Amino acid sequence: MNTENNENKELETKGADDEILSAERNDGKHHHRHRRHHDDFAPIMHSVRKAPPKRTAITEAFDWLEIVVLSLAFVMIFFTYFGRLAVVQQTSMRCTLEPNDKLLISDLFYEPAQGDIVVFHAPASSNVGHNEPLIKRIIATGGQSVYIDFPNWDVYVYNDPDGKYKTLDDIKAAGIQPLEEIYIENNPVYEPEQVMQFAGRQYPVKLAEDEVFVMGDNRQVSSDSRTFGPIKESYLLGKVVVRLFPLSEFGGVY
Repeated sequence: MNTENNENKELETKGADDEILSAERNDGKHHHRHRRHHDDFAPIMHSVRKAPPKRTAITEAFDWLEIVVLSLAFVMIFFTYFGRLAVVQQTSMRCTLEPNDKLLISDLFYEPAQGDIVVFHAPASSNVGHNEPLIKRIIATGGQSVYIDFPNWDVYVYNDPDGKYKTLDDIKAAGIQPLEEIYIENNPVYEPEQVMQFAGRQYPVKLAEDEVFVMGDNRQVSSDSRTFGPIKESYLLGKVVVRLFPLSEFGGVY
């Protein structure tokens, strides 16, 4: 009996030892797997910590060249399709605009409107070179009639499809009011005691549907539609959008 009991104890002890060894082996495999799993990320972690390559002078130069080229391309596209630069040469728009003012003009989706300041090719009937750009203000648009009361500096713009209003008395009797030209009244060169410059044209002037009547704000020195008559809309290069220079006057022009 004692022998059998001793043998049973030895078997139990051996079985327990085998379980412990098996557990240790399994635990070792677990740690080994964990260690391999951790090692798999080592190359990735190493690549993240790697310092970025140094930029050379040539690389920097190419980057700046790319910026310059793209900027020039943008400017060319903008001024080809959206606008162009114009420089005031005459004094006919003083004091709204002064000589050497730099302007941005645009004809994109432009429809002429009364009061717009526009740049256009001078017509052949003007006293300046044909196609030389001029800058004036639109007083009337296609289909309208214009009558100028020169002694009183009053400009009348009205619709008269039947030609009823042929004299100043007719116009006043119809209740038509002269334009409110603040840009003239606030102009230091405005001299109401003098008769507005007259070029001998007969009034009223009836505009065709594709014509505009233009005048300079500095009425006494301006060569405009009083001299060369209405101009075709096709002569218009664009409307003044903004004054770029001088910087102290940067902004819209009215």
